[in-house]
Amino acid sequence: MEIKSYAIWIDENIDSEENIEYSKELDSLGSINFKTFKEINEAINYLKLIQFEETKVIINGRLYSEFIENFKENILDMCVAPKIIVFTRSKEKFMEFNKECLANNPFYTFGGIATSFKEVEKFIKIKNESKNKLKFDESQFTFDYIDSLEKLALPIFFKSLIDNASNDNMEEFNNSLYDRYSKIEKLESLLGSIKSMRNIPIEILSKYYARLFTSESDFYIKINKDLRLNKRESYLPLIKTLYEGVKLNSLPLASDNILYRGSLISIEELKKIKNNL
Repeated sequence: MEIKSYAIWIDENIDSEENIEYSKELDSLGSINFKTFKEINEAINYLKLIQFEETKVIINGRLYSEFIENFKENILDMCVAPKIIVFTRSKEKFMEFNKECLANNPFYTFGGIATSFKEVEKFIKIKNESKNKLKFDESQFTFDYIDSLEKLALPIFFKSLIDNASNDNMEEFNNSLYDRYSKIEKLESLLGSIKSMRNIPIEILSKYYARLFTSESDFYIKINKDLRLNKRESYLPLIKTLYEGVKLNSLPLASDNILYRGSLISIEELKKIKNNL
């Protein structure tokens, strides 16, 4: 599957004669989906439509802080982590007024400050060739590969899965869980109870799923491995139910407790994760 490349330019004066000429040059590149916006809200709404593709944002220096705040407020509706470059006449003035907005953020990458169109054009043209094709297979789906996909935050990534999950196939899903995992010691009784349920409220079902995932068995290891290998579609009902359980407070989060489940990974991958954190 080819990865599409998107670029947007946000500027209150985007329709000035000079900027119109610049926009025509960027639009003529052909290798990107390029759009211009005068209003930040319109740009934000457009970004919400993009699904995990490489996305670059050119923004006027005066609008940068407002755009970042607006982007953060809408982060749960985003599926992109854009690279942002500021187009301004004075780097010094921009730095003076935007120091607090320049901190590293996992939801976007600050690409620098451009004072000439040539710099902007170079920023748009640069493309990581390793991202030209997106193939999910067992050999590629490593931490390095995940990290290369624009450093997408996991909450954003899993929100797209949750949106695609359906409650209609819950009975079928519970039956498949029983067929696949009831032979695991300590799970047969719990999976049998889940399988026998009909139209159970999600608040209760989420607790059963939480018990299932945190049971003293290797069930969580099998799930984690499947998720790492991109075999996630078959777990969408479970992911959605746990997510909804937290939202409905049937699975309350506690700030003074930490629960984690491990995954069988190599020492080298563990070092990369540690370094990234």
